Amino acid sequence: MNQTIFNIVFVIAFAIVFSSLEELGGLGPHGDFWLHLVQVIGVLGAIASLYAILAAVVTWSEKQQWVWYRVWNVLLAFACVGFFWFAYHWHMFNFNLRY
Repeated sequence: MNQTIFNIVFVIAFAIVFSSLEELGGLGPHGDFWLHLVQVIGVLGAIASLYAILAAVVTWSEKQQWVWYRVWNVLLAFACVGFFWFAYHWHMFNFNLRY
């Protein structure tokens, strides 16, 4: 569940930072710090996605787990990996800022 919190915070923080960059002077050193901070949160969410994958594998190896719990963990792992792919594809983790 923690991996989804990282991803939700990443999306909300990205929206807040980009809305604040529209102001005059937002694309400067002050805005760069906040943008890099949000990108670090995104990278932590990507690392937490590995935990989601591990949890899905572990629940399928335990025979005492409920089937829908196993399915939920697999869907959560797919969602985390899909979100990571989306963010990586659209260069949201690019720490090189050129305006």
